[in-house]
Amino acid sequence: MPDDPTMPADTTAPQVDLDPAAVFDLELVLMRVLQGAQPLGMPLTVADPATPGVDPPEVRLQLPEELADRVAAAGSVVLRDHEATPLALLEDVRVGAPASAGPGLELAGRARALRPRESGENRGEALRPGDLESADALVVVGRPPMTGDAEALAAAVAAASGRVLVLVSEGPSQDGLVPGSVMLRLARLLAAELGPAERVQVRSAPLAWRDPDSDLVLGQLLSSAAGAVPLVHLAARDEAKGARQWQEAREALQLGTDAQLSLLSPGAEPVLRRWRPPRHERGLVVMFTGLSGSGKSTLARALRERIAGLSDRSVTLLDGDVVRQMLSAGLGFDRASREMNVRRIGYVASEIARHGGIAVCAPIAPYASTRAAVRAMVEPVGDMVLVHVSTPLEECEARDLKGLYAKARAGLVPGFTGVSDPYEEPLDAEVTVDTSQMDPDEAVAHVLGYLRVGGWLAEVDA
Repeated sequence: MPDDPTMPADTTAPQVDLDPAAVFDLELVLMRVLQGAQPLGMPLTVADPATPGVDPPEVRLQLPEELADRVAAAGSVVLRDHEATPLALLEDVRVGAPASAGPGLELAGRARALRPRESGENRGEALRPGDLESADALVVVGRPPMTGDAEALAAAVAAASGRVLVLVSEGPSQDGLVPGSVMLRLARLLAAELGPAERVQVRSAPLAWRDPDSDLVLGQLLSSAAGAVPLVHLAARDEAKGARQWQEAREALQLGTDAQLSLLSPGAEPVLRRWRPPRHERGLVVMFTGLSGSGKSTLARALRERIAGLSDRSVTLLDGDVVRQMLSAGLGFDRASREMNVRRIGYVASEIARHGGIAVCAPIAPYASTRAAVRAMVEPVGDMVLVHVSTPLEECEARDLKGLYAKARAGLVPGFTGVSDPYEEPLDAEVTVDTSQMDPDEAVAHVLGYLRVGGWLAEVDA
């Protein structure tokens, strides 16, 4: 069998799995859109175009110090995506300054492309070599198009003598709300409004949105790579009329009302309505969080039963202990394992919400960052209601139904939440209940009241 020319000759080189933003940036460096001086996945601060003719291009990335030292000693590293596809070989690696974001070191080297990425959505319409260079105008779609964008879009198309390229990220909108698949459908509708397919084309591009300033820089770099062509950037977080209209329409979509949806560009409303139906039809995750013994599981079971009796919607209970046995068997109780357990619960719950169901979850979920990660998984496909069961530690320890607090106090259970490991009280909980101050029926009624008022349980069901 002949050697695979895309594989590195040195198969002993360390391998690093990049996060999605770094993968997108790596592809833009290889396309000569981003400068190699820009660390992968970090905020963009340089709007100068990449230097042409530098081959292979330089790539910088930030790694934990121990891994950075190992990579520097080897002199090369294979950069992979989350599917372990080897995307590029970074050679002639040298250690630079301390990492700008957290502990670690910055590395630099020359990147040689290995294999094209297969992961991700919309690969059939992915940005290809030569697409930017052949464009006479760019439209970067960072949010749904609005009626307030019409004038700028029409002017850009009229000024372009040739091809207009509409770029949309493979990932979600700039505000993180609208999924990439929905954004692509909106971009296709926009392109059809702007002109015939032979003149206006849509491409799904590796655009990692970060912050408003970085997003602006990225749009400028895309325009520069296309030869400084006219650019219309539909940004989600600026003061343009279209951006302000999107904020109003977004709020209406979230609440499930019709107000302000007329501000959407033609054809966009039904697409966004299918993605964000009225709340009583929308996927929902109710996540209870609190100390062991606080009453989470009792309330979660009772809530599931009450919703099932009030509504014909599908309701699934994901109890922390049961998930531990089924989905997370083999995980320990160190911080990393507990975070992974909650993330798995969040992933399953988000898939239930994606298909219009209701998931009720009851993990301890002690860390704010993990709860935020679950919310980030859920909100592009449904809604999340976080319920903090704030029963005090003293009451939970007095109950100690499983004897875990006694074992933790005796040093037999290390890293036990509330005793030898912290519980980070949520600042973003929609509902708070304390089972030392109210009985389970009262607590469940409090949660149900919030769901009814919010519109997740239709009046006819309630």
